[in-house]
Amino acid sequence: MQYDAMDCEPIGRITKGIELNTLVLRTIAFMQQQLPAWRDDPNRKSEQAENRLTAQLSKFLNRHASMILFTAQEPQSGSCSIDLSVTLINTMFIDGRQYTYYDCFLYIECKRLPTPPPKKREREYVTGGNTSRSGALQRFKLGLHARDHNRTVVIGYVQKRSCAEWHRTINSWIDDLINGNEQDDCDWHEGEQLKGYAEDPQGLARCESLHPRQGKQDIRVIHLWVDMCYKVANRV
Repeated sequence: MQYDAMDCEPIGRITKGIELNTLVLRTIAFMQQQLPAWRDDPNRKSEQAENRLTAQLSKFLNRHASMILFTAQEPQSGSCSIDLSVTLINTMFIDGRQYTYYDCFLYIECKRLPTPPPKKREREYVTGGNTSRSGALQRFKLGLHARDHNRTVVIGYVQKRSCAEWHRTINSWIDDLINGNEQDDCDWHEGEQLKGYAEDPQGLARCESLHPRQGKQDIRVIHLWVDMCYKVANRV
């Protein structure tokens, strides 16, 4: 996996004239750079629960990003909330529109891999099935999350198995939905699998997927997975 660290640095220096897509991409590059550093932070208390990990992550990211703010549990459609939202600290005009610190420009969902029991939640990274709209990708496809956005992020806290194994497993779950072996309240199509998988030497993997939404533009999901056992497994 390769990316230019310079893409991350302007997060603290942009003042005007930036395009929304550029801001989103730089924010994603910044998170990609910071996730291993957060995991390995000697001051970070070891946690397993998703909400506690996400609370830790938001505090760490806010400490290192001077022009943007990460906020936990942003309300979405109905009773839904998303794990993290990103806003500007100061008002700025982007693509001719004024963005204030109330206007989210990027939404982020976080999931543990594997999902904790019960077994019916096993595939929640993708779908909650017919009885629950709890799946990360499912909610993006339905417009329950990031309804008016065309790019979003899912962060995976990999607590067991390797990132590469999860890439294969999650694609097999999507294949089951495409082929009708599993069902939820979305239409799944060929081409929605996670593509472009790459992993760096710090135990951070990245891939992308593109999902159609009824009556709205497609949404591109950037998947960032951090191997939470990497430091222990590679300790000398």
